[in-house]
Amino acid sequence: TALMSTAVVKRGGGVTSPSTSTSVHSCGFQQKSVDDQILEERVKKEEEEEERREREVSPPPCFLISEETLQKRLQDALRERDAQWMKHEKAQICFLQRESGNMLRGLHSEIERLSGKLRESRRLLDVGHCSSEKEMADRLEEKERQIEELEAALQEKEEKLMEIERRVSTTMERMNDQINIQADRIRQLNGELQDRTQSLAQLTSQLRSYRLKEAMTLAQQRRRVSNVSGGASSPLVSPSSPHRSFPPFSTYPGGSQSARIPSREQQPSVISLSSSSSNNIDEKPRSSKPRIRSNSSFAHPSQ
Repeated sequence: TALMSTAVVKRGGGVTSPSTSTSVHSCGFQQKSVDDQILEERVKKEEEEEERREREVSPPPCFLISEETLQKRLQDALRERDAQWMKHEKAQICFLQRESGNMLRGLHSEIERLSGKLRESRRLLDVGHCSSEKEMADRLEEKERQIEELEAALQEKEEKLMEIERRVSTTMERMNDQINIQADRIRQLNGELQDRTQSLAQLTSQLRSYRLKEAMTLAQQRRRVSNVSGGASSPLVSPSSPHRSFPPFSTYPGGSQSARIPSREQQPSVISLSSSSSNNIDEKPRSSKPRIRSNSSFAHPSQ
């Protein structure tokens, strides 16, 4: 208990007054004397219990005690001993709790007293050694002036911060507007690009069909001229493949002299055939990047 009180005093802050130390020593001495008394009482009780047990256990000379009776008496003695021990332990715990509570109350009161003394010392240290109230008033005015200057500086900083925030918000709005305008312009240019791509694909298809028609017409004219002049020795040339020659017209079935020269009634059918082929070409899927083939062979076929 004395060690506990010393540890509590050390944890309390390491500052004790003479009265507190005296009370702690007196409490420790009282606790020691009480412990000695309790120990003596316990030793006496144990001796009395042992004598009583010996009297109870020792059988009288006239009759014998059964084993069950001995076991029962032994259990009763053990229960009584445990009850006495628990009672003694509870009394000791209550005493220790009471003494610890008293010690803690004394320590708390001492801590409060020292805290008040510390506050008073700090106040005197902050105030300083002022000879008169005039010096105190001057110091108070100086502190108030410093506070006003700090408040003015704080107000100025807040105004600058608000101005910066306003500029940032204005710049962000302007940049957002520019981004929206650029996005609209990009969408517009993409639409124009798609339209021009489609127009280019259509023009490419039309140019291809036109060149095909022109090549077919030129081939028919040359075939007609060669048939009229009887130039069987000159082979026919395909307009689509300039390096491959057709067999003579007389080798085809029904290729007589009268059938070599087509009449004017048969020419529209050829033109309609070429137009139908051009329509079929136009119906093909258009790619995003059409390729224009060179038809120089059609314009200048080999003889």
